[in-house]
Amino acid sequence: MAAGTRMTSRTIAGIVLGFTLSCGIGGLYTVFGPQAYSENLIVALMVMLPIWIAAWASSYAVASASRAWGWLLAANLVVHVLLWVSRHQHWGGWAS
Repeated sequence: MAAGTRMTSRTIAGIVLGFTLSCGIGGLYTVFGPQAYSENLIVALMVMLPIWIAAWASSYAVASASRAWGWLLAANLVVHVLLWVSRHQHWGGWAS
């Protein structure tokens, strides 16, 4: 695989999966954060961009593009399963 293709694949992994990961982490903070739901949402929105950039940058730190996709996909799976379970078990700040 050409070097440009590997970098493109890592970039797409970081942009797409990094965004969904930052949304999921923001969602977890919104539901389980210490303040009221609306106050947690404001904080979550403010920290989503730095989390996204960190996830995007981490896609270049791994040894290969497939590992970038794998690690970001696994992190997304964990975060979104936690959100799904918390929603269906009525944990945290979910409205009934």
